[in-house]
Amino acid sequence: MCLPIGGQICHPNKTQNFNNTHLQQENNSKVRGAKMSGAKTRKNVPMQPSTRALEERWGSALTHRGWTAVPNLLLEYQGRLQLKDQEVILLMHIMKFWWEKDKLPYPSVKTLAKQLGKDERSVRRSLKRLEEHPYPQEAWGYTPGYLWREKRDKADGGRDSNAFNLVPLKRALKALVDEEVAAREAKQKRQPSIPSSPKPRIRLSHAKN
Repeated sequence: MCLPIGGQICHPNKTQNFNNTHLQQENNSKVRGAKMSGAKTRKNVPMQPSTRALEERWGSALTHRGWTAVPNLLLEYQGRLQLKDQEVILLMHIMKFWWEKDKLPYPSVKTLAKQLGKDERSVRRSLKRLEEHPYPQEAWGYTPGYLWREKRDKADGGRDSNAFNLVPLKRALKALVDEEVAAREAKQKRQPSIPSSPKPRIRLSHAKN
């Protein structure tokens, strides 16, 4: 899922255009490969939109400020994950600053509070709950929380804004995917196999004169 969210990220540039094009080409090749192999694709899983598709829907005036990729599972399983609305929105704002895989996002609490229209104290409470959320441990035995905060230091030795590691959230979403697969396979095993009936033979009778 891609949401056009204005801000400091995802400005169109050569790297991102390449990544978007590469992602679309990869998705297209997977679909072509599945069709050639006879494999079934999930009908309810949308393909990642291309830059052009986003512009057609939202208009270039909005998309030129960038967009934020959000896994659909986070929205579909918000209730199951026991996440409040403000916590989901806060996670999405953190994702907005996650530009590269190996570089953790580090928006300050002040920035997050300004963009959310909340006071910093409210944002800190939500971050603390996301960091200590009990559900991942209750459901799968993981360590609590949907994110980790990592300290960052400035060059002069002072404290900088924390970085946010979303590995716990990714792990929880992956557990949900695994549950879906297991449930689908169990359902298939419970369904009785229907033996295919042999095709009737057609006998041709020759008319006698």
